[in-house]
Amino acid sequence: MLISYVWNEDAGSEAHQETLHESGQKLWDMQTAINNGTRLQVYPNYAMSDHPVADVYGAEGVTKLKRVANRVDPHNVMSLAGGWKV
Repeated sequence: MLISYVWNEDAGSEAHQETLHESGQKLWDMQTAINNGTRLQVYPNYAMSDHPVADVYGAEGVTKLKRVANRVDPHNVMSLAGGWKV
């Protein structure tokens, strides 16, 4: 399923962001219900900015990402770039 939202700058992005978030949450709740309460992983490009990292990479994936981040970025410089916080 692909859902696309388009608006111009004059439309007010805050209201549209709220609409995106609400519809995304409804879809997430529906797929969880369809899968008997099991939360499936989310493709990173489709996840909302406030989506839990574990839903994107899985609990084991988050553990591995933390281990790698601690090894290659001990001063946490990459956290300044934005994105999900691991």
